[in-house]
Amino acid sequence: FVLDAPLSEILVAVGERVEKGQLVAETGSSGAALGPHFHMEVRVGENIYANTRNPQLWMAPFEGRGAVAVRLVNQDGQTIPDHPVVLSRAALPRVIYRGSLTYTDNHVNGDDVFNENAVFGDIPSGPYWVRAAMGGYEFAAPALVMPGRTTVINLELPAE
Repeated sequence: FVLDAPLSEILVAVGERVEKGQLVAETGSSGAALGPHFHMEVRVGENIYANTRNPQLWMAPFEGRGAVAVRLVNQDGQTIPDHPVVLSRAALPRVIYRGSLTYTDNHVNGDDVFNENAVFGDIPSGPYWVRAAMGGYEFAAPALVMPGRTTVINLELPAE
């Protein structure tokens, strides 16, 4: 843990093995936080921002739930940063169930396996649509969320 996160107290040491359910820190407003809130990130290897990953892909979802990893790219296969992406239930395709922005270029990196740039975590299993819009057009792909699994969706948008 790094104390520039919004904490009031760290209860474990670097390298210490922790158990499921163990209290590791207390929420606070240290660092650049505007107030107490929960913030969690994973850093792989060296403890620097360049090694940050989205922890939603590393946490087991509640029973009957899964995750959707989205890879939003342009026609050249380059990820599109800071772009809106929405998730809708298949039965209500025009109602946004969850919304997100793709990762900015310098804060979170895609997982080495999924290579995603957005995640919807802890989603009840069932059929969904993932959508993004650009240049007046909407692009969508179906996503079947399975319990305990991560569904990977690739959306390719045209060049702006």
